[in-house]
Amino acid sequence: MDNQKLELKSISEILGMNFFIPSYQRGYRWQEEEVKALLDDIKEFFAKNPKEGDFYCLQPLVVKKDEKQYRVIDGQQRLTTIYLILTYLKEVLLDEYSIETIYSLDYETRDESAEFLEKIENSEIKKDNPDFYYMAEAYNVIKEWFKEKGQNREMTKRKFIEILIDKKDLIRFIWYELPEYEDETEVFRRLNIGKIPLTNSELIKGLLILNFKEENEKITLVNEWDNIEYKLQNDNFFSF
Repeated sequence: MDNQKLELKSISEILGMNFFIPSYQRGYRWQEEEVKALLDDIKEFFAKNPKEGDFYCLQPLVVKKDEKQYRVIDGQQRLTTIYLILTYLKEVLLDEYSIETIYSLDYETRDESAEFLEKIENSEIKKDNPDFYYMAEAYNVIKEWFKEKGQNREMTKRKFIEILIDKKDLIRFIWYELPEYEDETEVFRRLNIGKIPLTNSELIKGLLILNFKEENEKITLVNEWDNIEYKLQNDNFFSF
């Protein structure tokens, strides 16, 4: 990647943006350990009284802009987790900052995921849909984390928003926007081949999807793949 294309973007700078998750991306799969680690890292970084110029890095967010939105090639997991955190904090964001829109997440082959995210505060955990299950679990982890930290007076909603929003340069993404001539699918391959967070099966799924041109074929493959993944979570079936 061309280093000249790299920049840093704060959370406040991406508010109101529209992000699109292409079909070759895996679904949201962060679990309690990853979600808590992110929350704890941000809290502990702030507790160290960072000096001017210091910032907490949210790792790369690789995107490609089209006419309406930014297509996310890498960084979906953290982007979704930050969205879930801000959703939990949105009452304070609205009352004290008049922020009504966080940013939008839309999906090429998971139409219902965007709607589920928007209503996640009132959503039940659905084990029959892997994406919904992990999103709802992550949101509950966030709720319990703030409940615990609030009781211990370690961290309040207002203080966390101050870290994310008020102190604009404290929490930042490494932002890389692909130029028009660069092929996003090739970048996806380069980023994820041999990358530990992406399992072999998820990489195979992504590469398979890249070979389909028709939208209905992509949707069918994603749905079938999710069904297989769900079935294999049954210990008895997997043992068989």
